[in-house]
Amino acid sequence: MGIGTAFGSGAAKYEKELSDIEIAQQVEKYKKQVAHQQEVDNYNINSRMAPTGNPSSKEDLFVYDEDHNLGKGLYNPYTKKYGTKATRNNNPGNITGMGGTLLYGASKIAKSKSGDRGDQAQLVFDDEASGWSAMYQLMKSEKYNHMSIREDFSKYQTDNDAWARIKDELTQRGVNIDRRFIDLTPEEQVIFMQNRAQHEGWKGKPLQLSMLSL
Repeated sequence: MGIGTAFGSGAAKYEKELSDIEIAQQVEKYKKQVAHQQEVDNYNINSRMAPTGNPSSKEDLFVYDEDHNLGKGLYNPYTKKYGTKATRNNNPGNITGMGGTLLYGASKIAKSKSGDRGDQAQLVFDDEASGWSAMYQLMKSEKYNHMSIREDFSKYQTDNDAWARIKDELTQRGVNIDRRFIDLTPEEQVIFMQNRAQHEGWKGKPLQLSMLSL
């Protein structure tokens, strides 16, 4: 067998192997698309209440995080932002949308395959101010306003180390954690929210008192 014949045979074999790989990749891509759609269909979206308007379809409700492998974190194609989930979703409080409901003026629900169940369905807001407003509304809601900050986070904060750091930082800045959020001064509320957002991974603009509807 000549050298040319040997190379020709090897090239043909390589092309066949490459073709098999491409087919396998297409099959895997199709499986992921089907799995994604099933995940959307499993959400109970028929009972959602949307303060900003009821989306006309499931496609209008969800936005899917993208990974462009650029070292910038995941990408939200709706807000056109990279980074932590709090930052890319304009959601400094990392408020979840697990029930398929657009709460506090949210526009979308970001779906991600990373993190726990709450991390995989985060509310998305049109801008940072709207996200801060949503966090403020949440902290004044019935879920939180009947307990002190200490009691709130003893109940809802699963990361004890993170809560210990938050507690120390708030105390050092003069915030009494044995008071309810709604009983804090506006300045103390801003300190609390900014601190909480920082621990949620917020990298956007800091909260200003003028941004809150007091």
